[in-house]
Amino acid sequence: MSFADDVLSLASRKAGLQDQTEVMSASSIIMGIFFASKKLRTSAITWGQEPSGYMNENYNIQVYDKDWNPTQIPVKYANTAVEDQSFRYLGVQTDFQNRFQHQFKILKEQVEEAANTARHRLASPDTITMAIKLSLHRKISFPGKFSPWSLQELRMLDTPLNGLYKAHLKFLPSTPNAALYMSKEIGGLGITRLSDQINIDKWAMMVRGLYSDQFTSTATLGILNRSLRIGQTDTDHGYEAIIKPAGIPHQMRSLIEIMDETGYHLKISFPG
Repeated sequence: MSFADDVLSLASRKAGLQDQTEVMSASSIIMGIFFASKKLRTSAITWGQEPSGYMNENYNIQVYDKDWNPTQIPVKYANTAVEDQSFRYLGVQTDFQNRFQHQFKILKEQVEEAANTARHRLASPDTITMAIKLSLHRKISFPGKFSPWSLQELRMLDTPLNGLYKAHLKFLPSTPNAALYMSKEIGGLGITRLSDQINIDKWAMMVRGLYSDQFTSTATLGILNRSLRIGQTDTDHGYEAIIKPAGIPHQMRSLIEIMDETGYHLKISFPG
């Protein structure tokens, strides 16, 4: 027997979810497989914190068997219960308020645990730094690059590692963190900061998305346009706009904040 696991279907409206369910039902018939309807998990979510007058009422979708007989699957709106607050998909915990708070807590605990373990290792500072960059940075940056966290929140992930580096380098606890991360040309040690690695990976993901296939490029442009709507300024003359930090969680938030902090700006130009 073969099992197809982790099939996730998302839709922005009830009818869209039902349409996808019918497509999946028809596909399963063609491929000679069937749904374990008792194991199906469904949920309806009101994303973000924007006010809405829409009545969020539970409803049903219909899944069909090989003879196209329908089975009613209840879809309930998520509430404040802990088990309803987030779901895991492709290794990332996404919460229903689009803040990734549960994922942030998980990553912070992982960084603290790794830093505490590394403090007791009899290894050179170079070895510790290399291990953190090659292992921990990769593990934390993968979910981190999908997050809507602020630059301040990302810097909180750096805190345990700041203390770890200073301990192995025999620095005083009061040593400025900048001494660890500034380039060697201006007197720093040139260590890659975890929060910077997350932002680098996030930026690289956006660039790859823009130059990828049509569907990925369109989705990436949607993320950029949402950033524009949230953070646009009065510099918009109808064909270009500079995005500014707005304090609202979204995919590009930390990148826009670090650009603003360093004097750079993210500008979107519109042809025509």
